[in-house]
Amino acid sequence: MELHSTLNALTSLDLADDELLYKMLTKYDNAYLSEYRVYCAWLLRNRYGKQPAEYLTGLLLDEETRVHRYTLGLFEKRKIEKELIMSLLAVISQVSTIKPWHLINLIKIFGKRDQFYSQDITKSHGKLIISTLMNLCTYS
Repeated sequence: MELHSTLNALTSLDLADDELLYKMLTKYDNAYLSEYRVYCAWLLRNRYGKQPAEYLTGLLLDEETRVHRYTLGLFEKRKIEKELIMSLLAVISQVSTIKPWHLINLIKIFGKRDQFYSQDITKSHGKLIISTLMNLCTYS
């Protein structure tokens, strides 16, 4: 019964409004247990915009392998919005501070063009994406 009640509470948070959800995410984005951060990623699987993009970018750069791999796995189904692309490009431009395995994950997202929220993203930001990725050709 306790497990059932807990799971109901966790799934009902998925239906919460954005303000409540982002408040909760702020508390758990640096949680000691990686399960909380995986849960945060799961909550963001269907949310789009600037704030979700910033949280997802942080989760893609998480120190725990299971967190950044789970977050990357969301993009098998989740769309990739313009705000996420801009957030990832900003991070990639600071390439000297990114660990190589995180960088690989970020690059993989740009390879999922069929997951882009709209094809207009390719038209409007394609040159920026290409130039940012071309700069990585000299990365050791």
